[in-house]
Amino acid sequence: MKEKEFELKRGEVHEEQETIHVPEDTTFPTKVKLVLEANGRTYDVHF
Repeated sequence: MKEKEFELKRGEVHEEQETIHVPEDTTFPTKVKLVLEANGRTYDVHF
């Protein structure tokens, strides 16, 4: 699991690209989960 932390001020935007190396024996479809915590709330997205 990989974790990154950053803070944004009101009106700021953060964009980032991330490359994920998938092991050769991975079966598809697989799930990638992105979790965002903001203002005491947690949002998650599955790809």
